Amino acid sequence: RRWMEPSTTTFNTAISSCVKGSASQQALSVFGEMMQSVVELDKMTFGATICACEKGDQWEKAVWLVNLMLQSRVDLDNVAFNAAVSAFQTGGKWQKALHLVNVMVQTRVERGTITCTAVISACGKTSEWEHALQFFNTLVQSNVRQNACKFNDAVSDCEKGDRWRMALQLFRLLAEGKVEYH
Repeated sequence: RRWMEPSTTTFNTAISSCVKGSASQQALSVFGEMMQSVVELDKMTFGATICACEKGDQWEKAVWLVNLMLQSRVDLDNVAFNAAVSAFQTGGKWQKALHLVNVMVQTRVERGTITCTAVISACGKTSEWEHALQFFNTLVQSNVRQNACKFNDAVSDCEKGDRWRMALQLFRLLAEGKVEYH
């Protein structure tokens, strides 16, 4: 009797299914089995497994997985990075979220709306509104188009930090067309 060997796709599907079923620990277990096999890890593997870390409130494991991903020779995309930034947001680790965005820039991975919103929220969640606003300002200066979500998060951080002048500056960005509403 011959048994079919699991493939990268099989493992990735199992990990994703666990994540969707709110079984984060099981997803991490499947990843562990995958690492012990001869099956190749890919960007889908890392994206789904880091998403399990986010859902399971395990930002420490997300750090380890990001480092492993960077050491591996997988194609990088923003899915795994977004999941990691969101895990850091959930864990209140705004410094790690900001650092990861710098890694994204260095590795030429696009920073999308999800990434930017999670970083701003991570900073705001821990009352680090100045860092949230600095990050937002960096995005504006680098001509990254802003959307309404990031804009609203930044204004909310101003409110929490009693920074009405900064809130007005952000409002002016909207008036100048540097913020797009979807």
